[in-house]
Amino acid sequence: MKKIFLIIIAAVIGCVAMNAAQLTPAQKKAKTEIFNALKKYGTNITDDGEESISFKYDGTTFQASVHTLNPQTLYLTLFVGFGLPEEYNPEISNIAAFNAASGKPVCSFSSNGALAFSCEMYAKDAKPFIAVLPEMLVALSSSAEKFQEEYEKAEKEYTCLLYTSDAADDKA
Repeated sequence: MKKIFLIIIAAVIGCVAMNAAQLTPAQKKAKTEIFNALKKYGTNITDDGEESISFKYDGTTFQASVHTLNPQTLYLTLFVGFGLPEEYNPEISNIAAFNAASGKPVCSFSSNGALAFSCEMYAKDAKPFIAVLPEMLVALSSSAEKFQEEYEKAEKEYTCLLYTSDAADDKA
């Protein structure tokens, strides 16, 4: 009896997990509309068959996603990510990413040797997302382009702070 009960529970959990990962009709429609809109801006457009669409814009690969988090609304993102060299300090990378995205409607994140910039939106349909797509692309591109400069600035400041802190510790 216990085995049958566990099998039923596992089957129910499996079905819930499968259904949670599938796009609703409204999400599918939004993804199709975004895919079609991206034809104006990007090249090499590919649909992963799930939540995301990859494309190239000015030689950089971006990803637009319609997330399955909430079937009642659309959670839409536009994302660009990069791998960072091993020698990059994670704290400095986060500071630089934040500064590179400063003043723009862009979220930034750096962790485990990766750097990401994204624009996010909740909406009832894809129209508002598509309307600001060009601005999001410019904001993400400029954030990514500015990262290296911001990293170099932050690295100098961080190094100066470390030396100043070490010198103060030595005097104490």
